[in-house]
This record gives sequence, C-alpha cells and structure tokens, in this order.
Amino acid sequence: MEEYSVKKLYPLIFAALSLGAHAMQASDPAAGSSAKADHTALLGAWAMAPLRNGIANVAEYLPDGTVALHSFNCTEPNVQGEVEVSKYTLAHDGKSIHIESPNDTFDLEILSLTPTAMRLSMTLSGYPLIFSYQKVQKIAPLCASYVVDAAEEARKSPYQVKDFVPAPTVPPHTDLNRYIGQWANEQGDVQLEVRRDKGSDAYLYQSNSENWVYLFNGVSWKSDGLHFTAFAYSNKPDLYDHPYHKSKTPNVIAINEDGTLKQITFIKGTHRFESTLIRKSDK
Repeated sequence: MEEYSVKKLYPLIFAALSLGAHAMQASDPAAGSSAKADHTALLGAWAMAPLRNGIANVAEYLPDGTVALHSFNCTEPNVQGEVEVSKYTLAHDGKSIHIESPNDTFDLEILSLTPTAMRLSMTLSGYPLIFSYQKVQKIAPLCASYVVDAAEEARKSPYQVKDFVPAPTVPPHTDLNRYIGQWANEQGDVQLEVRRDKGSDAYLYQSNSENWVYLFNGVSWKSDGLHFTAFAYSNKPDLYDHPYHKSKTPNVIAINEDGTLKQITFIKGTHRFESTLIRKSDK
C-alpha cells in the first residue's frame, strides 16, 4: 500500500472493502455462465441486487452507445435519485465494458451473462468488487430482497462515548522512549504521535483531519510491539453513512533496527496493511 497519505487512504479502503463485502453477499443467479457477451445481449435495463447500505441502482444500456444509471436506495424505495448518462463501449472480445461517465472513466469486467442475469466486476482502491444484476422490464429497484441491517443503521449517528471510550495512555516500558515523537511517511505527513503529558505519562495521538476525528484505546505491550485499537468518526452528518465512520482498526507498532517505525493495521479484521514511518525529527 502506498504510504503517501495513509489517513486519506483508509476511508477509501473502508469504502471499497465495505462495498465489496456487500456485493459478494448479493444473489448470483448468473454464476457459471459464459463470460463473453455480445451487444444485443447487453441491451436493456439491469437492476442491481441491493447492497447492505441500500444502494440498488438500475443500469439501462441503450442501442446508441449510452447507459443511463438510475439511482435508487432501498432505505427510501419510493425516491428516485438523479439519472447519470454515460457512454459505454463493449470490448471486441465481449469480456468487458468501458464506461466514460461525466465524472470518471473505468472498466467493468463481465464475469457472466445470461438473458436474465449478469455479474460484473470492477476494482476500487485496489480491491475487486463483484455486483449481480437481473434483467428487468421496468426501471425499478429490487428492494423486495433488501433486509435492513439494524446495527448498520444505528452506526449512522453522531459519536457518543459509549461507541468507543478513549483510553490512549501508553503503559510504561523499557523501550518507551524510542517510541516518543511524531511518526511520518516519506512525504513528511504525520500519521501517528506518541506524546507525553505534563505528568510524563505517554499517550497516543493523531491529529484530526477535515472530516475525521481519531481516538485510541486498548493500548498494551506484547512481544511483537505496542498494540492498540484506533477509532475514527466524523462530526459531519453527511458522512455518517460512510463505512469509515465509527470504524475500529487494530494496530501494532514496533521500532525497526534502523530506528524507523513499523505499523501494521488490520482493516475489517482480516485485511493486513503494513507501512514504515520515520520519526519527524529524523527527516
């Protein structure tokens, strides 16, 4: 993983992993069919199996080489969002669709296609996402299969102390002084700090960004270094539904032989990311 902006990358990674997990859980009636498509088979309206966050868009592929994306969310099934019209091109081998939207350009890999079902894949922030679609006769979302995730809905709210109790104090340790300081990436952006308060107690600190506030707890020393849990939340209501809001990530930091800091972060419990940080005063 690039280290140029870990704090900026994590929200994107959480979004990608969240979408990927939701998409993979969608029904897949097209599994096992041919991955090669022709233009005629692609034409028409395709409704996406709802994601956990309620997104259930409908893509309408038209003969003139345009695709209309009709926005729906099953949390508000009677409300239709804006329609985004893009250009599309089916690859000569029939295995991918090139999309040129008003905001982005990307490719969708056709994993499978039948007269009634389609499965597409794309990569976001380095992670593969798989989406399942059903052929429909009218522009409407497939909300009948959507199940409200109570825990997910509860997460979309302002931070309260009960969500995560801050406890950033670092216990005493013979190597503690080696950890004190600001730890930055190669571009000089500080990613994590180990500070001392007026009473000389050490604690973890990470400066807040424009969108995110950072907290820590579960700080303890183990044989492989200092373990802790990082928590991020936003004070902006329009970010309450972002997967990074109220996220908890286990971390391990340890001093390398050359004096740099190794940081290992586990996103969503299973995805391991390792980066090397340099003490700010050493740069």
